[in-house]
Amino acid sequence: MITSGLSKAILTDKIALVTIILTLIWVVGDVQERLLSNNQQSSKVTTYPTITPLLLPLLAKDKAEQIQQKYLQYRIAPQAKVSESAGMTAEEQARQHGELTRVFAGEHELKLKAVIESVDKDGVKTSNELMALIAVKNVTTGQTTIESFLQGSQVYGFRLGIENNTQVILTNTSQQGEQKIILSMYALKEEVTN
Repeated sequence: MITSGLSKAILTDKIALVTIILTLIWVVGDVQERLLSNNQQSSKVTTYPTITPLLLPLLAKDKAEQIQQKYLQYRIAPQAKVSESAGMTAEEQARQHGELTRVFAGEHELKLKAVIESVDKDGVKTSNELMALIAVKNVTTGQTTIESFLQGSQVYGFRLGIENNTQVILTNTSQQGEQKIILSMYALKEEVTN
């Protein structure tokens, strides 16, 4: 009863009736506009403007040659690269001794990278042996690899002895006598200043 009384009151009120009529007109107009505009848009053929490539101005051959000639004075002729350390002669290699950060053995340059405990492929410690990781650079090709060596193994003609975690001792006995080199990861302060 309350709802029927409320609906009678709305239908008899002039402002409510005008609002309802205007809303219905607006809804009908909106629906009609949307339906008609969709039909008209689908029948339209969309035309796109033709795209033409932009042509850049070309220089005449004689002008291009003149410009090239003017810039020739600023060009630097390529020079053959000379390796800054193409290794050492056999005599120089035989004279190597003392504490060094790099050692030349034949056509290889050796640099100590680390001393670690020996581990297997899974990273599990296998024994109490220490292993030296040495960067081996071929001075003729410039190719560098890191190789691992155990205590007492041969390293390009030298016998390896691990001194501590930053140094290894490389010894070589030849006709000239015993050659003893301490290969260190870091340079001594004296070496740095000289």
